[in-house]
Amino acid sequence: MRIEIADVKYSGQIADIYAPFVRSTSVSFETDAPDGDAMARRIESIKEKYPFIACRDSKRITGYAYAAPFGERSGFDWTVFSSIYVHPGYQRKGIGEALYVSLLELLRAQGFINVYAAVALPNDPSCALHSKVGFTRQCVLKNVGFKLGRWHDLAYYHIGLNEGEISPQKTVDFKELDPDTVKRALKLGEQMLCR
Repeated sequence: MRIEIADVKYSGQIADIYAPFVRSTSVSFETDAPDGDAMARRIESIKEKYPFIACRDSKRITGYAYAAPFGERSGFDWTVFSSIYVHPGYQRKGIGEALYVSLLELLRAQGFINVYAAVALPNDPSCALHSKVGFTRQCVLKNVGFKLGRWHDLAYYHIGLNEGEISPQKTVDFKELDPDTVKRALKLGEQMLCR
């Protein structure tokens, strides 16, 4: 398996991974699953500033992860949200952990300080994954989203990167990150899949 920068040519497969989470679960609070074209637009817009990576075997995309802005105001520039989805047929094979290792390394190289993940509850597998890669649960917002006929709580997880920066430097846009740095970060995750 390979971990690589998501290519829009795989946007249909990425949309197919995401769709069941939208249609049948509270994992995502979206209610209309984006098609391949909409997903391609999302990938392209995210990759300007943030990583959008995918895991692929010889047959298909098996999972993906990306970062997005935490907020619009400039004081939030060092903080991002992360999202990760793994194809149901490939779960519990270390793909989520490998994707996170690469994603977090890329974000660290870009100069980000904080990564937050929002996990709709209940979701024991996602809670376990975030804890395994070093996130800690910060809080739970009660009854924050309504989907599939009921209210759901939302847990916020956090991991710190580049901590200790009193006055952080401006972050580097993903498209400007050194290609060798990107390769090294992707390799870190791939190595986990080879164990």
